[in-house]
Amino acid sequence: MPREKEGGYIGQEGIAAQRAQNVQKKRMVAICLEDDSADAPMMYHEEPIYRDGVLVGSTTSGSWGHRIDKSLSLGYLHCDDGVTKDYLETGNFEVEIAWQKYPAKVQFAPFYDPKSERVKA
Repeated sequence: MPREKEGGYIGQEGIAAQRAQNVQKKRMVAICLEDDSADAPMMYHEEPIYRDGVLVGSTTSGSWGHRIDKSLSLGYLHCDDGVTKDYLETGNFEVEIAWQKYPAKVQFAPFYDPKSERVKA
């Protein structure tokens, strides 16, 4: 959708306000369980994500990362103050799988080849 569509569009004012704040309250992130044992649980979808014990999002999809031998997932995090890099680095994240919480690492970049060096080789 062009920013300046003739006649405007529904939601144009809301989008302009979000751009002015330069903060996204909802962001997709990559999630990796810290448990790399053979008994590590799998993430599939809709697992709750906690930051410092507070529910902040859920996974959307998951599978086993064969290159790094860990359970990986994508998910959305919500924060009224904005989901920023600092927000990810300062929190302790956990994913609940089958009523048990597991420590997780959360970041914006993918866990395998985050700089796309393998693709560009």
